[in-house]
Amino acid sequence: MSVVLQCVEDERLIKPLMVVRRKDITRAELQGILGTIKLADPKQSRYSLSHINTKKFWEDIEKLQASDKEKGDALVIPCTVQEIEQFDQSVIILPDGFVPAEESKQGKT
Repeated sequence: MSVVLQCVEDERLIKPLMVVRRKDITRAELQGILGTIKLADPKQSRYSLSHINTKKFWEDIEKLQASDKEKGDALVIPCTVQEIEQFDQSVIILPDGFVPAEESKQGKT
């Protein structure tokens, strides 16, 4: 089972390299995986993702634990632009044709 952070506003993704067996997925395990993602600011000690404090997050974990799929399960954690940008640019996967917000604003003036 894999974890994916996905920006809801522009489809940027982060796919941590670590995977975990479905039956072993817990909030602590997920936080450990997320903690391995390189942050943009080396002085920042921890990431911040509002979704991991929601009821939907817990429901998604429970659904994954109960799944009987052998492969292909993923926990998608929706993120805001600010949340995805707290991570180092080298770990962010850009969608085809992605234009950063600053560049798209400059093109409109």
